Amino acid sequence: MSAETVVGYIDLIEHKIPVRNVGRELHASQNLAWLFNSIVHAEDRASQKRAVRDALLRWAIWNEGEKIFALIEEASARVKVSGETAPTRAMPITRDILNRVVSSVDRKSVPGEAILATATSTLPNIPYAFDLVHYDAEKKALRLISMVYGIGMHKDALNQWRNEIATLPSAWARLAQQYYYNIDIEHCEFALIDPLLDDSDKETGVWSIFDLDQLLGKAGIADKVVELQEDLWGDLLIRIGDTFADTQGEQVRLMEQEIIEIALKALDSRSAPQVQVLMSGDILR
Repeated sequence: MSAETVVGYIDLIEHKIPVRNVGRELHASQNLAWLFNSIVHAEDRASQKRAVRDALLRWAIWNEGEKIFALIEEASARVKVSGETAPTRAMPITRDILNRVVSSVDRKSVPGEAILATATSTLPNIPYAFDLVHYDAEKKALRLISMVYGIGMHKDALNQWRNEIATLPSAWARLAQQYYYNIDIEHCEFALIDPLLDDSDKETGVWSIFDLDQLLGKAGIADKVVELQEDLWGDLLIRIGDTFADTQGEQVRLMEQEIIEIALKALDSRSAPQVQVLMSGDILR
């Protein structure tokens, strides 16, 4: 088979506002796969599981968040890709590209310590936060959907988010209308999701993933997201559950507790970029 033989296609979804950068999900998935492989190929798997557990859970949160947001983004897309209709665009995958992707994730010969060092050094030192901008032509609304792990349990971070969105609407509307042709914006909407909440908090306005159908106005998206989260957590339990406890019930409880602690610590260490209003004579040369 020729290296240029097309072996498949990636369907691309059309949005009024551009899609989020797929590199974040690919980076998270790749580091997670490397850490899993380091366990499989370790001489002492039990020790390797304990060694990589912290970094693995952190990358697992990034991986899960990106995958959840991919489903939310698809549900918000202006044009959907389904089995009944052809995609608006498609990107071909050749045999050569596929082989390069496979070889890039095959790290059997790399020592587990090196994989852990690389995965740890490349971890983002920021809260586990994800954002999506969506334009609803029917409502003439610009919607910003934010998903932040643990924010429903972190009062300071929640108050900071509220203060931030209070200053955004006019700037968002101006930018969108200047960068994208023929967008009429009458109002801006903001929504905040915490994937670690079991129930939406009506008092604070933070949504649970169980209520995504209501938030997005799309039937079935909540079930897809909940099923995805359950599958990803189930995979983690199969691979590293025994590092938490012996019984499955305790494994679930302790792993969830550690994920929550990781998310809250990330919110504690959050920081914002410095803001500078450029004045005449202040520009650094």
